[in-house]
Amino acid sequence: MEELGARIKRLREHAKLNKAALARQVGVSDVTIGYWESGEIKQIGHTRLVALAEALGCGLDELLTESPETPFPFLQLTPTLPLPWQKHASQVTALPISWPNTREAPIPCYIVTPSPEATFDHLPRGDLAAITPTESHQGNGLYIVEYQGRLSIQRMENDNLHLPSRSTPHIHGRLIARWSLVSD
Repeated sequence: MEELGARIKRLREHAKLNKAALARQVGVSDVTIGYWESGEIKQIGHTRLVALAEALGCGLDELLTESPETPFPFLQLTPTLPLPWQKHASQVTALPISWPNTREAPIPCYIVTPSPEATFDHLPRGDLAAITPTESHQGNGLYIVEYQGRLSIQRMENDNLHLPSRSTPHIHGRLIARWSLVSD
């Protein structure tokens, strides 16, 4: 069970802040930060909690409630609806411009991986993809497409999907970055 002090420390380290930097942002001393992290001070006022959450870049719920420690919650993509981000809308992230394959300043997206039973062209099992939700063509690339009740990843060029024309496909998202599974 993770106590508040341990959560503060974990979130501070994740935000790449030392105690002094966090203390300046919250308006307390670095000794106070140390007392909070060690659990010597267990009661923190509401104003300080709000300032602490803002400085750590998290919500009050993440600061105050215990959650399982996972490096990052990847969403699992399956060939059937609903889309994973429709069930977990809060897991949105932003890729900075310095990341590979991104062209604009931070792009809101979801990090997905194929579920264990899923097979997708262009996204092998174990690989990761950053997907930004969209319902329209946004340039040549790979898109999450619903076609005949199934989701697939299809290449779209010049506003044309390479699918048979029996029914109209519906675009749900665009892959803006991909990372391949590295095996040792």
